[in-house]
Amino acid sequence: MCRYARTGIWLFLGIAVHIRYISERFEAVLNRSHWPAPVHAIAETSHPPVQHSAALSSTQAGRKQRKTEMLLVGLTGGIATGKSTVTAWFRTKNVAVIDCDQLVHDLQKPGTRCTRALDRAFPGVVKNGALDRAALGAAIFGDVSKRRKLDAVMRPFIAQALIQAIGYHFCVGTSLVILDAPLLFEFKLDKICALSIVVAAAPETQLKRVVARDAIDEEAAKKRIAAQMPLALKLDRCDVALQNDTSKVALHALLDMLLPRLRKRARRRYFVSLPGFVFVAVLIYTFSYLARRDRLFLG
Repeated sequence: MCRYARTGIWLFLGIAVHIRYISERFEAVLNRSHWPAPVHAIAETSHPPVQHSAALSSTQAGRKQRKTEMLLVGLTGGIATGKSTVTAWFRTKNVAVIDCDQLVHDLQKPGTRCTRALDRAFPGVVKNGALDRAALGAAIFGDVSKRRKLDAVMRPFIAQALIQAIGYHFCVGTSLVILDAPLLFEFKLDKICALSIVVAAAPETQLKRVVARDAIDEEAAKKRIAAQMPLALKLDRCDVALQNDTSKVALHALLDMLLPRLRKRARRRYFVSLPGFVFVAVLIYTFSYLARRDRLFLG
């Protein structure tokens, strides 16, 4: 009965979705070539950080601007560049935010299927049903094969959670959604977003912030920064760059200019043809099922 009820809910929610947008966006999701090599392979690349001369710039000026039924915006940045501040600001403006870190945290709660899978893959990291994150970190530290194994275990669960979170906003008619993803480009999530935003800071500013925030020395801070995808590569691939070198007031001023532009590109659209309703609902339900069965987002 529960299964039929859940299917019925998806069918009902599918009424709010426009079929053309769903087909376009999930076509990118289904293309396995869009999904990346493991994170460690990208983190090892070394490009010098760059600074954007413009605080708010478009790196793909030639891209055709068009309205969509729901605007999905990817948000990422480097360590200590201010991404969390931007996310918090969007929430104060009643903009829907999908927090990938929170999704992973929820997946790894005690007793979940994800936690049990991690226990099977890495014996000893789950104690009394709860994941010991320190033990998991120690288990994969410095071991490329184990990091790949962790990627393989987590990816289907993350894929399913993302499909359900994004699908929910599709279905209820949310006009603008921010996808807060630290690994937006590493996991090629920018491929399913209408545009991407990178919060950046000058290298010396970033270094000072990491030292002050984490109470570590400069050498340790440099290692943490180097462990991530170089900020220069993210800036090269983004659509909008927010340079955050001064204060929160200045950053909020940039966001005040950006938000109306995002809302202008987004619009609500409800109630299309009945075949479209059914197709979209079945599509979302099927994607969720395939992700749960470990048949999506691998490769």
